Amino acid sequence: MASGKVFEEHLGVISALKDNFTRQEDAETLRALIAVQAEIKERIHAHESEVQQAIRELTSQVEASRIKAAYPDQEGAHDQRLQALESSIIASRKHISQLTAELQAVEDARKVTGDKMREVAVHKAKLDHVLLQSEPHIRHQLSLYAHVSKISWEFGAGGRVAGTVSDPVSTDLRHFDLPEGSLSQFEMTNAIWDLVAAEGSVQT
Repeated sequence: MASGKVFEEHLGVISALKDNFTRQEDAETLRALIAVQAEIKERIHAHESEVQQAIRELTSQVEASRIKAAYPDQEGAHDQRLQALESSIIASRKHISQLTAELQAVEDARKVTGDKMREVAVHKAKLDHVLLQSEPHIRHQLSLYAHVSKISWEFGAGGRVAGTVSDPVSTDLRHFDLPEGSLSQFEMTNAIWDLVAAEGSVQT
């Protein structure tokens, strides 16, 4: 039987007794009954509090059982997974830091290389400018030298020293064609001067 119904029955009995004794005008008995009624009411409230506490404890146990059912692994396995995840996160952060440092090093090297390439480009531009200005003078000097030495140079012979030697007396043309590096500069100069002084041609 529910506690509420029991309480109502007790109150009903006590109320009936109270009415009965009121009719008999027994004040002492009435006060005793009222005291008993208050005590019973207090006990019932205390019992209800105990029941509510028991319900809360059972609810906590059910929640704990539900969590345990959701994580059926061995005790501490969930903590181990969390530790492994934290370790993985730390390792990933270290790897990212390392990659960032490497990228910065590459960027610094690229900047240094770019600066050097710009310096080389400026230096090459200066050399090209000097050569462009010097080439007419060099060609003029070679022409004067050719007039004196009777040598006509073939400037289009890439990788070779080539040309002709003319003899104004016999009007002969003596051809020479020497690969660069086949002779030392001293030997090549002597060969050409020999050709100027002699007849024939020099080829290698």
